[in-house]
Amino acid sequence: MGDTIPFPSKNRGPGDSPASEVPLLAVPRIARICALGLGLDELLGEVCREILSLCGAEGCYLVSCRENVSHAEIWHSAFSGEWPDLRDIYRCDALIGETMERLLSEGGKTIDDIELLPPEHPFRALHASSPVRSAMLFPLKFGTRPLGLLSLHMYSGKKSWREGEARVIAEVVAPILSATLERRRMVEQLRDSEARYRFLADHALDFISLHDPGGKYLYASPAAGRMLGYRTEEMMGVSAIAFLHPEDLEKFLEENRRIAEKDRPAMTLHCRLRRKDGSFLEVETVSSSVLGEQGEIRMVLRITRDITERKRIENRLFESQKLETLGMLAGGVAHEFNNLLLGITGSVELLRLIRGSLRPRNTST
Repeated sequence: MGDTIPFPSKNRGPGDSPASEVPLLAVPRIARICALGLGLDELLGEVCREILSLCGAEGCYLVSCRENVSHAEIWHSAFSGEWPDLRDIYRCDALIGETMERLLSEGGKTIDDIELLPPEHPFRALHASSPVRSAMLFPLKFGTRPLGLLSLHMYSGKKSWREGEARVIAEVVAPILSATLERRRMVEQLRDSEARYRFLADHALDFISLHDPGGKYLYASPAAGRMLGYRTEEMMGVSAIAFLHPEDLEKFLEENRRIAEKDRPAMTLHCRLRRKDGSFLEVETVSSSVLGEQGEIRMVLRITRDITERKRIENRLFESQKLETLGMLAGGVAHEFNNLLLGITGSVELLRLIRGSLRPRNTST
């Protein structure tokens, strides 16, 4: 189970049963089950069987309803016999919702004869379609957040539940199950989160890598194969310097130094990485530090992007801009030349007119 679970203690009043009446032998038995290293599903099933042995009940249902009752997970166990399967009644949203509200407000409930409850009572409504004669129900919660419920049944006849049985379940068993369900929820959330991030890293077009503070690869995403031709396992434990172009080594070391000194939270570096075939690829790498609990740098995260196509487009754009500039310059020169020609042709035309006016006229005799 991992860390020790702090179980709540209860101050006994004058009317409470002495501690010796509480079947505390159940505690080490349940603790041994939790220490077996079983999977959570198997562990919960074993605990259900131990609870049956503890209380002499004929059926035990552990319901983990979380946020969506219709997708509740249910573990159950029963002593030998032809007992009904009640899992469907614990998937009824409305009835389970009312039952959980009543349990959270009142705490655990022991019912020696379920038929003595009013017809509208949520506990009786929940078991109306089942042959349950007696029952004990306990809420399972972590802090103030409800996790589910534990329900113990008698089918063959009525049973007067002992106070000690109810107390050990409420004070020992229910907290164990609540902590187990909460741990299960946290493990599943962690697994789902890891799966999401793994999916993103594995399918990202950019090359994502983790390095130790010295620069060695701790993780390389599959994009390394597409970008550089290396399998991820070929890069593990190898320094990033081994893949750098010699002319970019100084820039890379300066970037590492500034990250180590926490000069900036992230650094962008343009460099060239060596492919497996010996050629070099132009890339842009954004590096950021991953800090530990004490503020120390545990790892360096790098996201590397192939900028070959971007460089090609930038070069084409630069060439087109040069041609555009040359065209504008040529147009300006042509305009100025046209202005000069216009002045010259105007002067020539004026001289022609003046010359024509100065010719002597012929006189008739």
